Amino acid sequence: MTDVIRDGARKLIEQAIEAELATLMAASAKDKLDDGRARLVRHGHLPEREVMTGVGSVPVKVPRVRDRKPGEDKITLQILRSK
Repeated sequence: MTDVIRDGARKLIEQAIEAELATLMAASAKDKLDDGRARLVRHGHLPEREVMTGVGSVPVKVPRVRDRKPGEDKITLQILRSK
């Protein structure tokens, strides 16, 4: 039973991550580099990471987002930031 709950939690977290990323990508769609390429691009997935939930930690896949603008900080989605 716990496995079913953890799997559901994993799916919900991954959906929330995808929704936040879609919002971020849409908001930055007009941001272009000098050569016309998109500033932010999806670039595969990061290694799975553990996210703590009420039912324990669950592994989630996190999309890799690349900011092509030199000197910019690494992009971390709000849902994954540590408090």
